Amino acid sequence: MAVTLTAATIAAIDTFHATPGDVQNTEIRTALTAARADLVTLDAALTTAIVTAEVAISAAEIVGTAAGDLGNSGGVEIVAAPGAGFALQFIDAVIIYDFDTAAYTGGAGDDLGFFINSVAVSPSIATADLITKAGDTVISMSPLATDYVLGVNSNINLACTAVTNPGTAAGVIRVKVRYRTITTGL
Repeated sequence: MAVTLTAATIAAIDTFHATPGDVQNTEIRTALTAARADLVTLDAALTTAIVTAEVAISAAEIVGTAAGDLGNSGGVEIVAAPGAGFALQFIDAVIIYDFDTAAYTGGAGDDLGFFINSVAVSPSIATADLITKAGDTVISMSPLATDYVLGVNSNINLACTAVTNPGTAAGVIRVKVRYRTITTGL
């Protein structure tokens, strides 16, 4: 998360005046000025750093349709909303499907993807290439090649049409998403 400098803090640092000849006040002003520069640099670094989030999706969440499940329209939250004044930028992701016992069934085809505020930020892949496949799979996903809207204070989620468990499917999904938090001031 970014460091927020309030207008009052910046004003206090910028307007602090040393009394002529007062060494202590001069030293305080120098320290405050350096601290402000450090905080501005830290804020810039934190809001441009690429971070990786890792989330495990259980068998129950794969076939579920309740809030927080893969088959729900909101999908599984991968990265929580960053708060007012910030937006998340999807960089890329790796989805690891760890097959166990049997394949899941159903799904609507090419609709597994990443979303921010219900807006697709990655191309969709076929559920047959991952969730309904009878074997371990690792898929790399890139952002869309076209522009898209970054929702302010919105999460990154993974969603698809619900799949079903034929009775013995127990595979799980591990997701690794790289993203950046952008300071918007909105």
